[in-house]
Amino acid sequence: MADKRQYPTGVRPSNRGGIEIRWKHAGIAYSEYIPETANQAGLTRATQIRRGRISEQKLATHYGLRSAETEVPAAPFSELAQEYLNSADLEASTRSNYKNALNKYWVPILGSIPVSMITTKDIRMIISKLNKITRKTQRNILIPMRRVMKYAVDMEYLISDPSAAISIRKGQKPLPDPFTLQEREAILDHLQGQAYFFYLFAFETGLRCPSEILALQWSDYDGKQLNITKARVIRQMKYTKTNEARKVFVTQRLKAELQKQKVKSTSEWMFVNSFGNPCVDADRFNIAWKKALAEAGVRYRRPYSCRHTYASLGLKAHAQPAFLASQLGHSLQMFYTTYAKWISEDDDIADLQRIEEYTEGGRKGGRKPDSNLLTD
Repeated sequence: MADKRQYPTGVRPSNRGGIEIRWKHAGIAYSEYIPETANQAGLTRATQIRRGRISEQKLATHYGLRSAETEVPAAPFSELAQEYLNSADLEASTRSNYKNALNKYWVPILGSIPVSMITTKDIRMIISKLNKITRKTQRNILIPMRRVMKYAVDMEYLISDPSAAISIRKGQKPLPDPFTLQEREAILDHLQGQAYFFYLFAFETGLRCPSEILALQWSDYDGKQLNITKARVIRQMKYTKTNEARKVFVTQRLKAELQKQKVKSTSEWMFVNSFGNPCVDADRFNIAWKKALAEAGVRYRRPYSCRHTYASLGLKAHAQPAFLASQLGHSLQMFYTTYAKWISEDDDIADLQRIEEYTEGGRKGGRKPDSNLLTD
């Protein structure tokens, strides 16, 4: 590394990577992180930015836009982010996701920088380094940053939002990855106790796993149907994902298991821990799930694929899409969009066979004369 005396005044490589610029105005110290490589070109650009910041502040003070005596540096990004999280009306799961994304991707780089000095380029540079994750994840990471920036504008820390100009193109949505009937049975064969009961529920009802299953109470079951009105997300009870209650019919296989479990139960909750309290997370079920898949020799998919399995097997059994959508709590449009591959699969195969039969017949019989053409 070059000797410190060779760096421009107020410009130094940052120990976080990039470059840090520092200056004083009206007796107040300022610093800003510049996401540039600490080479000659990067140091030159950082020097220009530093000069620009000083000039802006001097001009603002000179023309009375700011008072040199009362001027204070804008709050650093980390403080604004915390202030936003404290004041925002968010679901517990959303708050947790925002907090995790901010702490992992934004605060380590921008945390100490005054929010007024964060530029669109800074945000874009950070996003550009997230090339090993999906576009959907990139979008999810950008959302809490945008919320913090909007909050900063609303609270008049900023005049305009530097994140507003950034957009991330949607990536291709992956198809559902359900289990086959044989895989489903192999998995269930390697489960026992409450883990078997839990995943039988997931496979036989298509309930959202684990949130809707963990929220079940015995009073939700009338011997024929389940009344799905709530979910447990990040240990907290809330309404269902769609905020709509629904009735879910129960198969004979699950009815028999429900009767067995009801006899043994001493709790109002269907799934309890070793102390008899309601299960607030699916950690022990997830452990049993991974073990069962490994023992059954089934390729790993997350437990949520039980829901996709219920839909795909239902369609292969020629159940009506409207019934399955109602069971899953989907709109019919959402159901058709998500499971179009299985809805049209039989028709697609039949159409392909028709094409093959027609073209095979033409190939063997030769091209027949067109009756509209003149002949000798």
